Amino acid sequence: MAYRVYDEFETSEITEQENGDLVTSAEMPEDDWLIGYLLSFGTQVEVIEPAYLKGILFDKAKKIYEKNKP
Repeated sequence: MAYRVYDEFETSEITEQENGDLVTSAEMPEDDWLIGYLLSFGTQVEVIEPAYLKGILFDKAKKIYEKNKP
């Protein structure tokens, strides 16, 4: 997933953690596009801030799960 992060964010927006995780900080419009964009990172994404966005992402992922569970 690192290739995507480096392709889609400016180097100044990326910080590499000691464990190899990449943390990005960028301003983006908070709308349905953003939720879809974050979901496109699959299980590799973790929202740190804003905290309320974690809940929105969770709700959307839960709906996808419920719709597709076996």
